[in-house]
Amino acid sequence: MKQTQKVNKIETRNKFAINLICIFILLLVRSTPLNAQDTQDWEIIQEGSIHPIGVDNDDSLNLFYLQANKDTTQTNIIKYSQTGDIIFNRTLNLYYDFFYSAQKYIDNRGDLYLISKTLDEIDILKYDKNMDFIKNVTITSEIISNNFASSRLFITQLGSIYLLCPKSYTLLNETHADREDGLYKVTETGKVEWSLLFGSQIDINSDPLANIAEYYDDLLYFSYENTLYSINSVNGKIKWLIDLNTEIIGLLVFGEDFFTVQKTSNEKSSISLSYFCNKKKVWEEIISPSKGILRLMKVELIRDKIGLKILDSIDGEITGEVKEIFRIYNTNGDELIKRSWDHSVYFLHIRHFFLTYNDSFYTRYYNHTTGNTHITKTSYIAPQYIPPDKSVIQLFMPTIIIFCILLLKRAKDRELYKKNPAY
Repeated sequence: MKQTQKVNKIETRNKFAINLICIFILLLVRSTPLNAQDTQDWEIIQEGSIHPIGVDNDDSLNLFYLQANKDTTQTNIIKYSQTGDIIFNRTLNLYYDFFYSAQKYIDNRGDLYLISKTLDEIDILKYDKNMDFIKNVTITSEIISNNFASSRLFITQLGSIYLLCPKSYTLLNETHADREDGLYKVTETGKVEWSLLFGSQIDINSDPLANIAEYYDDLLYFSYENTLYSINSVNGKIKWLIDLNTEIIGLLVFGEDFFTVQKTSNEKSSISLSYFCNKKKVWEEIISPSKGILRLMKVELIRDKIGLKILDSIDGEITGEVKEIFRIYNTNGDELIKRSWDHSVYFLHIRHFFLTYNDSFYTRYYNHTTGNTHITKTSYIAPQYIPPDKSVIQLFMPTIIIFCILLLKRAKDRELYKKNPAY
């Protein structure tokens, strides 16, 4: 009898251990990403050259063009839905040359910003996702007591306006100079909310590398040359700073995590992609040149997907031989999409890529031989997106539920054993 009880106890423990192992296997399967498989959803071929603006928060692709035999004082806007249907095709009373040359941003509400800059004034035209005019923001040089030469304007995904302007410049020798820049947060009335000063030693006739990325909860990251700053976006106070030792040429923020694209001063060096959590690097990817010089053309983040476009050229120019590189990663460091194209004359084949919120991307390129614009939408399979504030709960919830079930089962078995030792 005792031997039978001992065997039953051992079997019960073994079952409990097997169940725990199954839990960990289940969690491992949940946390292991799928290999991304992509499918081209559709392709549209439009006659003439149609230029991309960006993707709004409905995943609609916004483009603009000059209609044949039309007055250049107007610009045509066309918008495609995720299914390839034309949502609208409208005409704005804006000069085509202005629209073509103006900087264009779309925030996470889908609002469009058009930026025009002179030495003494910056004008920002703001439109909603239906291209209805919202407001005009004017920034004058009086707010910084200087002109806007060598200045940079940033519109973040939250629609905030930041301005970086040179404040002082001192020659040190024939190759280097000391430069100081002011970072200004500007309201939609054109007033300065707060400002900070940053300085560095730079090469003569060059501007400092600077990037801005903003998230909710007053979280702002600002990179200046090699240094990254965490700033309270409301009051402008610096929370912390770290020196990353090499030049920061790209910056994204995902909650309190951040992603950098870095490169040494050697123009023929590799590019490093680094993702940081709690200021510690959790994964890194190195892209090495095969032709000579790597050049970051675009970096963007939508939800947990990071999109990059990089040129690998012989001489750093877009007029000659080049390899065009496109990558999509998730924030776990999994490479979801990897594409490259070789061109003998790159500017004839320039591609534009735009991520969507729905695990897909748009591609636009112009065929100079046919005179047509090709627009495609490609979807890919990727791990399910889990918002940062819910990721821990959703990861451990299955464990908690199954563990509670096993504990209840074990308690029930012990109760039965007390009533019937032979159980």
